[in-house]
Amino acid sequence: MPKPKRYVAAQSSMVFAVTPVDEEPVVRDSERLAHAVARTFAAMINVDVVGADALPLRHVSGQHALLAAHDILDGHLRVVDPRARETVTYEHVEAMVVAGWSAIV
Repeated sequence: MPKPKRYVAAQSSMVFAVTPVDEEPVVRDSERLAHAVARTFAAMINVDVVGADALPLRHVSGQHALLAAHDILDGHLRVVDPRARETVTYEHVEAMVVAGWSAIV
């Protein structure tokens, strides 16, 4: 299992981003970031309410992945891409969204 990536937080008057140390942020506009974080967080809450098994996610590159309901309930943001057989763990929703992932709603 790959090690979780390290993240660094950066803030300016216009942008707040939490980004993997070795990657450029995908989402930079603070208003778009806030909207994407709120939408993804609401979708995560809805997974618990409706009893779904997983939350489908889409990356800005077009890639699809899943966030398992049991991981959400346990407080883990483990994004699993079943096709590529990759798993990436994020510390919080903002980091996941900055990396380019958002809920498909």
